[in-house]
Amino acid sequence: MNNKIDDKLKQTFLNQTQKLIISSGKPVDNLQSLLKTIKQA
Repeated sequence: MNNKIDDKLKQTFLNQTQKLIISSGKPVDNLQSLLKTIKQA
């Protein structure tokens, strides 16, 4: 896989994660549960 694309996806994912954390008003202390939530969405 193209590293540039992979990096861009990672950056987008991190940005979206930060927005989710800010909008929910609380930090996600368990990354595993966050990933589960994303997979179920």
